[in-house]
Amino acid sequence: MVGTLEGTIHFYDSIENNLNSGESFSTVSDNFLNLSKNIGAYSSVFVNDIDSDGNLDMFIGQDLGGLFYLEHDVNSSVELEEHFINSNKLLLFPNPTSGELKIQSNFFPLEIQLYSSDWKELNRFFVTNQLSTIEIQNLPKGIYFLKEMKTERVYRIVKN
Repeated sequence: MVGTLEGTIHFYDSIENNLNSGESFSTVSDNFLNLSKNIGAYSSVFVNDIDSDGNLDMFIGQDLGGLFYLEHDVNSSVELEEHFINSNKLLLFPNPTSGELKIQSNFFPLEIQLYSSDWKELNRFFVTNQLSTIEIQNLPKGIYFLKEMKTERVYRIVKN
């Protein structure tokens, strides 16, 4: 398993003894268990039987310090989605940025307003995808604020 910038987890099969030039292995999934919408960006995976119960446990880390723990339980009737808390929070990266800012959210469409450090409105953006990009390379270096209009949450952005 390999995590990606977008948060997806790629799951491969038959890797053992197939890493030499000319050998191949197969892709089982490009978005393992469809976890990317819950994890956010920059996923990283660790799998081990951490509790010595004979079943593998999966830990998934992400760029904002979040850690997800998935444990195998043959008696569970809980769907995977029930383990995650729905959040209306935005992920903004990279921050600081030199011009291109990615916005990730599980909830869209969103209206985003961009403000200068003295709270003058500079631009409005409408986010219609889970992962969108806004360009701010024409702005001078400094501190800016993004306000998501539905929740009125404000996010600080550094332009370098």
